[in-house]
Amino acid sequence: MTFVSEYFVLKDEYEEQLREMQPSFGYDGFGAAVYYRTYSRRKPGNIIQAAIPEVNPNTKELQWTGQEQWADTIVRVVNGTFTIRKDHYLKNNIEWHEGWWQDYAIKFGKSLFNLDWTPPGRGLWAMGTKFIYERGSMALNNCGFTELGSNKSIATDFEWMMDALMMGVGVGFHALRDDLRAYHPEGEFLFDIPDTREGWAAATRLLIEAYTMPGSRKPILRYHLVRPRGLPIRGFGGLSSGPEPLIELHKQIEIRFNRFMNTSTYDVVQLKTDIANMIGCCVVAGNVRRSAELALGSINDQVFLDLKDYDKYPDRMPFGWMSNNTVICEADEDFDRLGEVAKRVPLRGEPGVANWRNFPKGRIGKRNRNLRKDKARGLNPCGK
Repeated sequence: MTFVSEYFVLKDEYEEQLREMQPSFGYDGFGAAVYYRTYSRRKPGNIIQAAIPEVNPNTKELQWTGQEQWADTIVRVVNGTFTIRKDHYLKNNIEWHEGWWQDYAIKFGKSLFNLDWTPPGRGLWAMGTKFIYERGSMALNNCGFTELGSNKSIATDFEWMMDALMMGVGVGFHALRDDLRAYHPEGEFLFDIPDTREGWAAATRLLIEAYTMPGSRKPILRYHLVRPRGLPIRGFGGLSSGPEPLIELHKQIEIRFNRFMNTSTYDVVQLKTDIANMIGCCVVAGNVRRSAELALGSINDQVFLDLKDYDKYPDRMPFGWMSNNTVICEADEDFDRLGEVAKRVPLRGEPGVANWRNFPKGRIGKRNRNLRKDKARGLNPCGK
């Protein structure tokens, strides 16, 4: 499946103009270091048979022809941006003037080359890649949000979160205080985890389903297909972290659910936040971008307020840092409790505060803010 069928390619003479330009990253080499570390992709060549038969004898890998230079990145981003526009125009019967857009694109590219502006980092990394054309635009999104809900949805909530984080999307989440129940799995089945982003997320969902859906079998997860640490990731790009972080995540998920079933003091909000934070620690987006999370909870929820208190919850120290925690204030009495937040901030810098009364009014600066209520139900890690 591909999401685009019409492609834009910058004219040869225009591409050559970009390649004749000299980049100026500034900051005494620091800017160049950031670019090569974070946004310069390996340039793909031919597909070859992988030299890792002990992992999967049928695996095929890309042969790499070198590292992107700044002009390579600019050409990729320009072609990708205008491919999306051209594809949209032609699919919707909007007239497309190739010459006009070519002239526009070279101005666009030169301006980007000179750093008059930049796309978000995700645009520099992923725009114009086969991954976007074949998998859709998720990897171009900065942030998202999910509610971690009840037994019917909790496994898929975590699956979506993990999938988004693996594409470099920051995720805000609200660990809802509800009547979530956990169950002992009944029976087992084998599951060979595919060497894909989707495979990691699916394996995590199956494990959580085993403890949250009554009568479910527990997957015996096998990791032998997951490529070792340091090998290239063909789709999203970057390098594999190997199976070890995923093995540890699944081990800890089992420990947390068993604790939840057997220890009355282990709270549902803590369970959900623990697993969300552990997923974030497991995920390193192609060893290119680290995870970003924001956790939401009520200002009246004492457990949530104390989750960053490592004297009270010392076992959270290895992963509790993963999310910025923010309390929700909505009722009058909620604002009367801001002192509870104030005395924690000097110690840990958190939690933050979200004024929920402003949410229906929408974004600051939005015209006619009072005509239609905004339906937003949460925040992304940028607090938006």
